[in-house]
Amino acid sequence: MTTERRVEYKRGEIFRRKEIISKTEKEKTHVKINFRPFKTFILLVFLVLAVYYLFFSGVFRVKEVEVSGIRSVEISDKIKTELRGKHILLLNISSFLRSLTKEFPVLQEVRVVRALPNRVEVNGSERESALVWCSKDCYKMDPSGYVYEKVDKPQDKTFIQEAQSVDIMIGQKVAAEKFIIFYVNCVSELNKMGIQIKSADVSDMTYNLSFQSGEGWRIIFDTSQSLDNQLDVLKQVLSTNKADVHEYVNLGVEGQAYLK
Repeated sequence: MTTERRVEYKRGEIFRRKEIISKTEKEKTHVKINFRPFKTFILLVFLVLAVYYLFFSGVFRVKEVEVSGIRSVEISDKIKTELRGKHILLLNISSFLRSLTKEFPVLQEVRVVRALPNRVEVNGSERESALVWCSKDCYKMDPSGYVYEKVDKPQDKTFIQEAQSVDIMIGQKVAAEKFIIFYVNCVSELNKMGIQIKSADVSDMTYNLSFQSGEGWRIIFDTSQSLDNQLDVLKQVLSTNKADVHEYVNLGVEGQAYLK
């Protein structure tokens, strides 16, 4: 038998049902992993490998040296010996060039190009001999007036003998370019005139240059004056007064010639 239960509500009261909240799932917990030490380790390993590859692996050691424009076998072999095995990235080109040109003054210009990873190209040029200059010793001289190689006194060609013998160092600039040009042109024009030249002397390389002809008399030029004008005067002397020339023709005064 069911017993009925009466529930009375008082006026003005509000019945509220208490809700029961239950957790059906546990809250998820997040685990944080610090990757910074791992990244730092990887970076260090990478740097060590990179340093080893660049500086210790031998990949950048010079294996091939290509030399062009230099005629001397001695110089070419010296360049190859000096550069082979050097680290191409650490190669001090300026120091190498200073040492090379000091040892071989005949070199007028040298250029070194790195061709990664292990090849070096060396392009250079040697000085051309314009004349032989003799003081205490004799040297080849280039068109710029620098002496670059010691030689024996020539027996088969004209050379310049300095009146006052002094010591000269290889690589020293002894004469001005203007003087060299004057001398070379003068020799060429005298040869065209049929005058055989046995020797040349210079007492003051700025002014006096004299040539001894095959006939024994001398021709004295002033290198500060026009060569063409002096040659014109010489031609006139030889065409009209050659019999009066016994010792020299001095062309040092512009437009005139002194004979003896």
